[in-house]
Amino acid sequence: MVKIPNIPLKLRTQIRDLQKKLGQKKFYEKLLKLDPSSGGKINPTDTQRSIRAYEVKKFTRKSLHEWFKNTKSNFMEDDFFKVYIDYPRQELIERINVRTSEMIENGALKEVKDFIKLRVRKDKSANKAIGVNEIREYLKKQKDLNDTKEKIAIKTRQYAKRQSTWARGNMMNWMKLKPKDLNNFLKKI
Repeated sequence: MVKIPNIPLKLRTQIRDLQKKLGQKKFYEKLLKLDPSSGGKINPTDTQRSIRAYEVKKFTRKSLHEWFKNTKSNFMEDDFFKVYIDYPRQELIERINVRTSEMIENGALKEVKDFIKLRVRKDKSANKAIGVNEIREYLKKQKDLNDTKEKIAIKTRQYAKRQSTWARGNMMNWMKLKPKDLNNFLKKI
């Protein structure tokens, strides 16, 4: 675990405000001036990581990447089996559709109603969770329930696709297993 000191809330707020004021592109350029080691390690469009790298460098005068580099693991590489469960696309789509229906049946509408009452600021990540805006539209009578379910399922499939793309690039040396093969694998270890 990386032991970075807690960043004071006042500084964190100032940096978030700065990012909003400048926009992500200019903020990222400012980050690279402050911490050139972030270039190539943080995606220029990644707001959350850009802000985190900026606040860590500003407060500790040490790059976030230095903190990571100087963190020692208590484990050896061979202590882990790296397994990626690779669902066939059609099976994944079916699971997403079933899960979306189950969410609606098991109280997602009430959960979003209660969430709306909390009046969480629009820029907070909780508002970006898949299903929140779709159900909000349904509650405002802008969409019917079937359209809402379909939109949630589509966004979930898009998210799963991004995860698969990321996994192909970042988990190349991991063992790929189909879901049906997982139990046999676990019995062997």
